Amino acid sequence: MSNYRSQYERYYKNILNQKRGINPVKSINHYNNRQMYTNDYRNAKKRPKIINKIIFQCVTSIILFAIVFSFKIMPIQKTKEVYMLSKQYLTQDFSKDINYSYIISVINKVKSTDIKGKAVECMNLLKEKTNKVEKTSIESKIKDKYCLPVLASYMKLQGDIKGVLLEGKEGEQVICSMDGTVVKFTNNDEGQNILINHGDGIQTYYGMVKNSNIKEGDEIKKGEYLGDCNKISNTEKTGVIFKFIYMGKEQDPTEYLDFSNLKNV
Repeated sequence: MSNYRSQYERYYKNILNQKRGINPVKSINHYNNRQMYTNDYRNAKKRPKIINKIIFQCVTSIILFAIVFSFKIMPIQKTKEVYMLSKQYLTQDFSKDINYSYIISVINKVKSTDIKGKAVECMNLLKEKTNKVEKTSIESKIKDKYCLPVLASYMKLQGDIKGVLLEGKEGEQVICSMDGTVVKFTNNDEGQNILINHGDGIQTYYGMVKNSNIKEGDEIKKGEYLGDCNKISNTEKTGVIFKFIYMGKEQDPTEYLDFSNLKNV
């Protein structure tokens, strides 16, 4: 009954509105149009704030990146200057004076710093320090624990190959430099090749020897016989190719082992 009554009242209300010249549909549309205009106005006011917020985030990201990177490549005494400059930028009120010209000026300041040059300089310094520490570490591990395979003259290998050719008379004995385990043994037309692991990342290689009875897995002691000096291919010399390897990387043996008693030819 109440449902019928409400429909009845709505019907007569529409009739009265039509007599007064009020179109309910137009009234609703007019209200909607006003609401849309109000929303558009509010969105238009918010839009600059959103753009400024995005710009602020971009500028802050650039500054923070420059700060973090500069701390890595600059000396300690320079970090205070970087801190003061970054504080000046990050505490600035961006909502008032931020604009595109300001962004460009910040980017230009970052670009004007020779970051690449500083990074290269820092990497070279780090490499130099690392090499010194590495050399000291290796020397401490092998101190008084090694001997040279052949006591004769030597010559450094050319090109990218790091190692030495230890000259010796054909048939002269080649001995093991340090205690270790044979991890690889190969035999080809040029001779026999032996790789020995000494632990702590240190290995030694003896190439182009002959008359060796060594097998993979053999435990070898310092000074133990490995084979005989042989003719070195592509040369008129006889001896053995000797390499010193640390952490899988070939090193210059003369930088870690004492070759002072051998003649460099």
